[in-house]
Amino acid sequence: VPSGVVTYFDIDREAGSAWWGYYLDNDGLKERGELLPAWIEIQRQAKRLAFDELGLTTLEGEVLEANEAVRRFNRRNGFEEIERYTQDIDGTPTPVLRVRATKD
Repeated sequence: VPSGVVTYFDIDREAGSAWWGYYLDNDGLKERGELLPAWIEIQRQAKRLAFDELGLTTLEGEVLEANEAVRRFNRRNGFEEIERYTQDIDGTPTPVLRVRATKD
């Protein structure tokens, strides 16, 4: 059952880096009792693909500063918060964190 999508963008093969993002069908996964396993697996597989198959050494992304659950999850999975800035989201200035993981 398709339950989400991973995107890689701004891929720079020379630098070995890319940005990434993902979306999950939180409602459907939660209803089936599969949300946490899907969350773990999507990040594990996305990093594996980026580092092992695409040959990247750096993967970057963004997380809302207020999203403490994702921030903790990112840290447990090797992402470090490297920059804080504000973005306009639906007309509201919102603190955002840039995160980075590097190939082990």
